[in-house]
Amino acid sequence: MFQTVTVGSGVTTLRWDMAYQNHSGGFNAGSQYLAVNVRDPATDAILATLFKTTQGIDPQQAPMQTYAVDISAFAGQTVRIDVELQGQNFFFDATFDNFKLL
Repeated sequence: MFQTVTVGSGVTTLRWDMAYQNHSGGFNAGSQYLAVNVRDPATDAILATLFKTTQGIDPQQAPMQTYAVDISAFAGQTVRIDVELQGQNFFFDATFDNFKLL
């Protein structure tokens, strides 16, 4: 899931609501994770990873809650915000809503 947006000059924060459940035994940086990235809309190259589930840090299940990250480095630029879900080891459910630039 992605959307190309222009980050306004005064925008500092990307906020969204998200819940997830990883049915695998753990997260794996290459094959079992959930990430929110900033990409170059022309090349699709990842410019920054704003959120990524990590083994030993993030819980296997998170209820619907609000996440907020600093996006001020991209103020004045057109970028692609994407949600990347890799569930290659076992089931991985996720729900998203209310993405906002503030």
